[in-house]
Amino acid sequence: QQLQEYRTTHGHLNIPISHELLGNYISMQRWGYTQFMEGKSKCNGINDARIKILTDMGFQWNLEKRTGPHDKTKAKSWSERFQDLLEFKRTYGHTRVPHEYQPDLMLADWVRNQRRDYKKMKDGKKTDMTPEKALKLFDVDFVFNNTCGRGKTMDLDKTVETVANKK
Repeated sequence: QQLQEYRTTHGHLNIPISHELLGNYISMQRWGYTQFMEGKSKCNGINDARIKILTDMGFQWNLEKRTGPHDKTKAKSWSERFQDLLEFKRTYGHTRVPHEYQPDLMLADWVRNQRRDYKKMKDGKKTDMTPEKALKLFDVDFVFNNTCGRGKTMDLDKTVETVANKK
């Protein structure tokens, strides 16, 4: 029922795992499907009938739209992604790339990773973020703490100086 409502509202069943009501269900269905297709036990009630029903509704069992660490051939360098961010800013006037930005989901992932890595850097944890990268992002009005909405939410100069002094 909820899947039908989602499809009616959004026109598809590409439900993000972060979806409050359906995310966990979707994730478990895909996991169960993988187990079923590998001949393992029937997990989560996955069987031929359920597979047919969900497939007929337009459910996608294998999402190939994102590439992960297992597929380095489609990965772009930090500088290339930064250029993509600049292009996004030229187009939309800001750097707040939506989590499910359909034209470039990998850019959305990259932006989320920059926020995560910046927080790790601030906390003194191991990360690929450097003060130089953080300054470049700050210079283009990157929003490091998107939970607060718009604008810069911290004193980056102080943070970068603190991190640099820890090294």
